[in-house]
Amino acid sequence: TLYEELKRLGCERIGYIGWDAFGMYSIREREKAYHEKAQDDGKGVFLRAPWTQRRRCEAIVRDTFEKDRDRIFDAVICSDREMGEAVLRAAAHVGAEVMIATVDEVTRGIGREVVVYRQNLEAVVEQIFASLQKQCVDGRNWSPKLMQIEGTLYIQKG
Repeated sequence: TLYEELKRLGCERIGYIGWDAFGMYSIREREKAYHEKAQDDGKGVFLRAPWTQRRRCEAIVRDTFEKDRDRIFDAVICSDREMGEAVLRAAAHVGAEVMIATVDEVTRGIGREVVVYRQNLEAVVEQIFASLQKQCVDGRNWSPKLMQIEGTLYIQKG
């Protein structure tokens, strides 16, 4: 997991930065997984940005970093690529020395190494297609199943 990799890299205080949109499965489950690994009772969440303010995400993160400098962790896990890119740019802007981990590669604002969990989107699409085929064959007897597809953990160079 991203959490375990950050620990392996020597990070002690690991926080989480994500979205407040818990109606979305991936957002809810990623934060839940963080809490299970951190065993922190919610104290490690540095920021839950408003989903409705996605376009202002970088500014929200930057303002939070500036206001709460004493709460900045050794490392933060970002909920997704969009948040990871915003955190990278905000950390650079305020000079925050924090290791950043995110789901999926960041495409902008990279000037440092980033720990990445890359989703296997090819396998996800294949599984969706197979499920749709099964649904067509089984008709009303079909029932959905949660399928988790393993991704790849690596360090994206800056």
